[in-house]
Amino acid sequence: GGTGAGAGAGAGAGDRDGDVDSGGGGDGDKDDSGDDNGSGDGDGDGDGDDDGDGDGNGDGGSGPRTGAGGTGTGGGAEVDHDTLSYEELQRVVAQVPEKVRESVWALMSGQHLAQMPKDAHGRFSIVHFFSYVMKRASLEQTRISLSFFDPEGNGYLREVDLESYLYELIPSLPQLRRLEKSFFSFYVLSAVRRFFFFLDPHRKGKLRIVDLLTSSILSELFELREEELAPKLEASNWFSATTALRVYRQYLRLDVDHNGMLSKQELARYGSGTLTPVFLDRVFQECHTYDGEMDYKTYLDFVLAMENRNSQQSLAYMFRLLDVQNLGYLHVFSLNFHYKAIQEAMLEAGHDTVDFADVKDEIFDMVKPKHPLHITLQDLISCGNGATIVSILSDMKAFWSYDNREQFIADQTFEDEE
Repeated sequence: GGTGAGAGAGAGAGDRDGDVDSGGGGDGDKDDSGDDNGSGDGDGDGDGDDDGDGDGNGDGGSGPRTGAGGTGTGGGAEVDHDTLSYEELQRVVAQVPEKVRESVWALMSGQHLAQMPKDAHGRFSIVHFFSYVMKRASLEQTRISLSFFDPEGNGYLREVDLESYLYELIPSLPQLRRLEKSFFSFYVLSAVRRFFFFLDPHRKGKLRIVDLLTSSILSELFELREEELAPKLEASNWFSATTALRVYRQYLRLDVDHNGMLSKQELARYGSGTLTPVFLDRVFQECHTYDGEMDYKTYLDFVLAMENRNSQQSLAYMFRLLDVQNLGYLHVFSLNFHYKAIQEAMLEAGHDTVDFADVKDEIFDMVKPKHPLHITLQDLISCGNGATIVSILSDMKAFWSYDNREQFIADQTFEDEE
């Protein structure tokens, strides 16, 4: 029996196991019928009972149970056998041993099942469902693993706790097999800084385990479980061996005197070497240093801020540096303070400069702050132009590129036309 039946010279029905019973010939122009919802018209007649038995000269229609009938000569709604109904799922779970049944249901959030895409019969993809359950199970396993490193059992991990977890995790990640053990300490430091930079904005020195589990950062780390990563994905993944070595080698190149620390003059060579002296002064004023020099941990935060300028955490980092009077907002004085350094660098490089009044008006126009004279961090985040603004106030090359953006567009259009 089923919800759909084909029309043909005869009729039969598929049983619940997916087998087709063929019966004798039909007589008369009657409707085929089933104990369930399906019906169809044919030249013969047959009855499909709940067990799926039926009589007829032709092949049967299909039913929405776990099995399917044969293919009729007429058209009928077919059910995808790679799908599952909620009722069928309940029957499956009912066969699970009672002592683990509740745990199984816990993995199957009713809300998630309700949101799953369904076909015309209200059934969801078995593959989709299986993938979801595997992810939930993996998440639960990760939660248990992280909890082993929570010494106080309060749901938080300190930096040292997360470091211990990562040390144990490294050997299980195929993408990190080529890392030398001598580099493990630098790798772990790099990985921990990404978690704390994005998940501990108030710098409390601890992370909630639940925040770790729900963050995209943990998913990025677990991409390293794959045996192979596309080169582009590997290069963009902060946790990959490629990225960790790139950042570390960059630090070594900047460390001209090889003392393991970076001075202001050494950091000035970062990137294109066009960060303004004023901005660098603010970095060393606001960030943790040792006798006026920056260690690798502080450098990692700096790199994370510079390479993720569209993120709220990076904007908060940069805003703190631009807010020279620690007022909690940027105003005309602070904007002019940073722009003067941009002007001086532009003149040294032989570029034309722009009047501050024009730059100020353009910045306020881009931000549209709630207060006409103050730009808060929230204004900077909400406007969608925060990355552009912090860049043109800290990097001469970034300002020059922004100021000449229309010429770049015109040149590109000309090249495309050619």
